[in-house]
Amino acid sequence: MNQKSGLDLLNNKYSMELLKQYIFVLNLIDILKTQYLTSEFVINFILNKDFQLTEEENNLTIKDIFLYQPHLINDLEFVNYSKRNTKTNIKTNKNIFNFEDYI
Repeated sequence: MNQKSGLDLLNNKYSMELLKQYIFVLNLIDILKTQYLTSEFVINFILNKDFQLTEEENNLTIKDIFLYQPHLINDLEFVNYSKRNTKTNIKTNKNIFNFEDYI
């Protein structure tokens, strides 16, 4: 259980909205490995450099996403995203999240 959020990712599934609320206190790798994620969430948060706070998170690849979220292999939006983006050109998207809410 994460002490700051009170969420138990290993034993529970949470909504994307709740995960977004606690995105800065949860480890993205833990979210990726334990939760059923949408392509939108993965693109906007898991692969977004603005949210990757650790070296391990920063080293995530599309292969990692497919390993832990195999349902995304059939998600056309994510497949198209993965074809357009490599680790070297994944861009940040500051417009999707209001960082000032967490200051």
